[in-house]
Amino acid sequence: MIPNEDLTNVDICGCDNGIDWSVIHEGDYVKIVTESKNETIVSIHKYTKEVYKFADKIESFYKKCIPRKLPYDEFEKNGYIAFWNEWSIRRNGEF
Repeated sequence: MIPNEDLTNVDICGCDNGIDWSVIHEGDYVKIVTESKNETIVSIHKYTKEVYKFADKIESFYKKCIPRKLPYDEFEKNGYIAFWNEWSIRRNGEF
């Protein structure tokens, strides 16, 4: 995780596990395109609702876990802090 200077955004790269897809905003709609070029279009309202529902489940899981110690490495620690700062900003609709 690569944090920005004020720890409000993070770039996450280097993970080769999972599925990649593109999210393209088109007015009041979102187009989701998979690597195999399958695509679907949904309203921004429906998309946001589902993303928040999923994000809330992840956050709930983390809150139930044993608290993590911050990494000792300053770069890793800042990446972790920036991740949760951005998470909070985006989840609360401040982006």
